[in-house]
Amino acid sequence: MSKQLASVPRIRRAFPADASDIAGVLAVIAAERIHSAIDQVWTVEEKRRYLESLSSPEAVHVAVDDVQGVIGLQILDLWSPLLKSMFEPRT
Repeated sequence: MSKQLASVPRIRRAFPADASDIAGVLAVIAAERIHSAIDQVWTVEEKRRYLESLSSPEAVHVAVDDVQGVIGLQILDLWSPLLKSMFEPRT
């Protein structure tokens, strides 16, 4: 059963302050183990450091509802050092 949204979601670039909400969404995705390369749950601090480390062409965009906070996200990354399936050192 899906929750009714309290408002029309807005899409914006994620801020380090969104780390807790993003970690919560990613925990649900990782637990499903169906349609994602995400195979582990990041801590809030790992997520915050990750958001702070992104270069200008990399981004995390979030869908935000006024009441529920972050309800979805899209990660645009060259690669992720946190995912074993994508690990490779930067050159």
